Amino acid sequence: TLGRGAIRQKAILIPSLVALLAGLAFGSLSVVDGIRNARNVQMTLESAAGAERQGRLEEAQVSYKSVLDRDLKNETARAGFERVDGELKRRAAARTEALRLLEQGRPALDQAERYLYDKDANYEELGRRVEVGQKLIEQAVEKDSQSALGHYLLGRAWSLRGWDDKAEACWRKAIGCDPLFGPSHYYLGRLLVERAFLNSFGGSVEDRETKASNAEAVARMAEEQLDLAMRSGSGLDDDVQLAMAESMRTFIRGEHRKASAVALQALERIGMRQGAEDLLWMTMWGVARGERVRIMDRVLALRPKFRMAWLCRGVEHLELGK
Repeated sequence: TLGRGAIRQKAILIPSLVALLAGLAFGSLSVVDGIRNARNVQMTLESAAGAERQGRLEEAQVSYKSVLDRDLKNETARAGFERVDGELKRRAAARTEALRLLEQGRPALDQAERYLYDKDANYEELGRRVEVGQKLIEQAVEKDSQSALGHYLLGRAWSLRGWDDKAEACWRKAIGCDPLFGPSHYYLGRLLVERAFLNSFGGSVEDRETKASNAEAVARMAEEQLDLAMRSGSGLDDDVQLAMAESMRTFIRGEHRKASAVALQALERIGMRQGAEDLLWMTMWGVARGERVRIMDRVLALRPKFRMAWLCRGVEHLELGK
């Protein structure tokens, strides 16, 4: 009987002991999981704070939200999420307002460009027309400093007013905001082509050699910009500008007659419309000097305020001894 009682007591004690040990083990695992979760939360919060400091707000927002999904009472995550969410909404509103201002300012630039075709156009009136749109564009850039379109349009405004250095700075900022933005690559490339051309002139032999060296370096930069402008999906979709990019790129590689042929073929395909006088200007490199002057006369009859055409015409007269 005693043996049977002991056996029964043992049978009762063993399951209880197992249950106790299992409970202790489960409790230990829960503590370990709790510590692990706390560490994960802390690491996520630190990652979110780092992303926020570096301006990666969307990433920070996702991280803060993931902590709140686990613990709605986490005040650090809640404060971070609300702060980032508010800033993202503010920026979205600023971008919307900036786009509205750009849409209002852009037509004034287009009108100013058309004014260049007026033989009686003067710089003061041109500046006044550009300024109407430029003020709105500058306001847009102040609201959204990361707007590639805004910096690009501001560059066009400065270029129309003759401030090539300021135009260049704006186009480089636009590329910094969006490296794939083709129109800024095109206008910057065109400006560098003109600069390389101007650097090829000089008074003394030494001056010409120095400028020729500079022109080569600038030409390589221009080629790079034009290559980027012509890439598929860059946003550069104007037929004249695409043809000009190809012609100028060919020209700075030293293939002047081929550059002229590219421009001539494009003219035959596109026809003479506003802007096509640029292509007519490029055809001058495939003809003799006397014929070049006649081409420049045609270009200037179409667009009297084409400064590079005036310069080329003057150079040709100089070379012809006139």
